[in-house]
Amino acid sequence: MKDDLAQTFLNEASQLEIRVANLYTLFAGSFPEDADFWRQLAHEEKDHAALIRTIKGNPNWSDKFVSTFASGLLQEIRKTNQWLSSLYAEFSAKKSDRKTALNTARQIEKSAGEIDYENFMVQETDSWILKGLQRLNEYERDHLKRIEEYMLKNNLL
Repeated sequence: MKDDLAQTFLNEASQLEIRVANLYTLFAGSFPEDADFWRQLAHEEKDHAALIRTIKGNPNWSDKFVSTFASGLLQEIRKTNQWLSSLYAEFSAKKSDRKTALNTARQIEKSAGEIDYENFMVQETDSWILKGLQRLNEYERDHLKRIEEYMLKNNLL
């Protein structure tokens, strides 16, 4: 990918993580009984954005990171960012129920950007830098699985 495209991709990917974090923070304020759960997920999404910004700051890392993704993913991430913005507006305007919020989070975690980020963070690599980033992210993965387990535990799935 050309350098400008790589930077655009990483900017969009970072924004996706921030938008998810903002929505999860909104849910934390809307559902006191689930606030700790939502705050933890929001914190992890912000960490994902920080890791992407770290990758963006090093051209060798950013080339490796961006080259692992399908060329059409940038458009998917942009669509997801637009969708996340509309979700934030929707949930800000009208409080939903817990189950709807959790199901929305499940949909988000199944989105192209989130799944590809997850796949990148578990792939085999020879790069000590990327291995280090993966170790930093080790305990901040599997959001979809954790959301579904939380829903089961709380009789919401």
